[in-house]
Amino acid sequence: MTYLVSYDLRKVGKDYSTLHAALRQFAYARPLESVWLVKTSLSGDELRTHLLGSGGLDANDRLLITRMTTSWWSENLDDVVLRWMHNNVS
Repeated sequence: MTYLVSYDLRKVGKDYSTLHAALRQFAYARPLESVWLVKTSLSGDELRTHLLGSGGLDANDRLLITRMTTSWWSENLDDVVLRWMHNNVS
């Protein structure tokens, strides 16, 4: 399953590295600064639990996870990201 993961880290100066390390444990593409596409066998709820347990999110941070489908459109994304999406979103 491929999911779109988006987040807002609300604390000024927050270090993203822990959250990014948790996301990099999966096959991924990063089409936008705070948007990742993640391919995993986990359910959306399990992915959320994994990210919350990583230590990369505070209690006031925002997180959105949604399952990707073949209905998507883009503009000016990197060619590497587009290839990844064509190969991993079904």
